[in-house]
Amino acid sequence: MNKTILIKRMKTRRKLHRITLLTTVPLFAFANQPEKETFSRLNQIDALQQQRQQQNQQVQEKILQPQADVHLDTKNYERLTLSNKETPCYPIHHVTLIDYPSEDFSSKSQFQWALNQASQDLKLTLPHCFGGEGLGILMKQIQNRIIEKGYVTTRVVTQEQDLKSGALVLTVIPGKVGDTLVEDNGRVPRFSRLHALTGFTFSKGDLLNVRDMEQSLENLKRVPTAEANFELLPSKTDIGVSDIKISYQQALPFRINLSLDDSGSKSTGQYQVSGTLSIDNIFSANDLFYTSFTHSLKTHNDEKGGRASKNLTFIILSLSAIGPYRLHKPITVIVKKF
Repeated sequence: MNKTILIKRMKTRRKLHRITLLTTVPLFAFANQPEKETFSRLNQIDALQQQRQQQNQQVQEKILQPQADVHLDTKNYERLTLSNKETPCYPIHHVTLIDYPSEDFSSKSQFQWALNQASQDLKLTLPHCFGGEGLGILMKQIQNRIIEKGYVTTRVVTQEQDLKSGALVLTVIPGKVGDTLVEDNGRVPRFSRLHALTGFTFSKGDLLNVRDMEQSLENLKRVPTAEANFELLPSKTDIGVSDIKISYQQALPFRINLSLDDSGSKSTGQYQVSGTLSIDNIFSANDLFYTSFTHSLKTHNDEKGGRASKNLTFIILSLSAIGPYRLHKPITVIVKKF
């Protein structure tokens, strides 16, 4: 069963903050302590046990929440050069870049930086005698610079003009975001508007940048059981506008992981058994919840009168929160109770 959601209107640009909440409660700390056991030794055992618990927790996080890395290569490796011997050609003393639909030649384009970089790449000095080939090379180099920054639907064109005036005007048609169409291909459709609110880093009317698409896919795919891809479609609304089609699918959101290792000590039990239950998208907000339990197994080689170790990590919640800035590093809040 397919579920299609049309996100017609989004709020202003959103950047995502990732919040991880970890609450760990050690249980059953004591079992037949010798009277002569000092507090110093107890503290050492606690510190070692906490260190092992943190290391195990980091391993669990890597297993349960692998990092989704989405990157599209927009680098152009073609080397373009301008010829100084074109015929026929027109001496150009001034090059202007404007944005469509503006006809005010005095207003600079928001992509002026691309013209500056292209001029440096081509070693362009004015006046320069441009023919048809040279004009095409200049436009292509500007276009390449714009695409490299992720604006893959933005185009550079030239309008009808008299080059005998010595002025060249190039027009940029900014590529913008139209409607967002989401197609849920899962057996049980799970995509909701909350997924879009916490996952998409773009809004209708924004300049379309493929980097926003990559970030949005990473947010949706951050949950291990979810898969997402996007496709750009021409819009029928206006020049330069593209609709975004998101194909989304989530498998069964429940996962169980069991492990046994010998990372413990003789005081707390050398063998440690761990179990983890994780649930993806429990709040439909690209979130991850899991609960884990660690328990030491006592053997005849462990110290008599030692302490049995049990730890219950009962919630780890990873959410995407709306905020005005892009956060590159996760915020980790750790609350411990003893």
